[in-house]
Amino acid sequence: MTQLISSSLSWRCDPLLLKKKLERGEEEKATLLAEMGVLEELARRAHSQIRELIMELRPVTLEKEGLAAALRDYCRGTAECEGWDTDFIIDSSLQPEGMVAETIFRLAQEILNNVSKHASPEKVFITLDREGNMIRLIIKDDGVGFDPSAPVSPTAVGLAGMHERAAAAGGRLEIDSTPGLGTTVSVFVPDRPEGGRCYQ
Repeated sequence: MTQLISSSLSWRCDPLLLKKKLERGEEEKATLLAEMGVLEELARRAHSQIRELIMELRPVTLEKEGLAAALRDYCRGTAECEGWDTDFIIDSSLQPEGMVAETIFRLAQEILNNVSKHASPEKVFITLDREGNMIRLIIKDDGVGFDPSAPVSPTAVGLAGMHERAAAAGGRLEIDSTPGLGTTVSVFVPDRPEGGRCYQ
């Protein structure tokens, strides 16, 4: 036992052994940090893929409980995932027909996807109400904002597709954004589909 203790003390006090142990620790630390970096990248990709998958799904809530409930659920889920605060003003009495509801919901998904990718907000405000015969969706964020007139902006490219989707439903999409001051996207869609109109 005495010999074992003596050997242990000798090993721990040997400067060369101690140096090697520290060097090995640094190497292991560097390896662990590299592995953590890989894991973080994989997690980021998985998060992006999950978000894209969700974009393709029609939620059961939309079919069973209507647009207001589905919109609230989706916005809350996205905000929780992204770490935003949210504020809602939603008219729960709105019950648009199936394709109208789905168009508005899809536009909300696309807008929030753009917010996730580009805005870096702390808070997002969602309004769903009626303006005449139009259902109005407003999504406002307090993020970085952008110049809507800049054609090379990734955000502007994404918004072009949203303009097309709104127009296909007989509606329109309006954007108000300033660099550093956040973005407001307003969607107006007729509460009933126009005869013969093809939704996308």
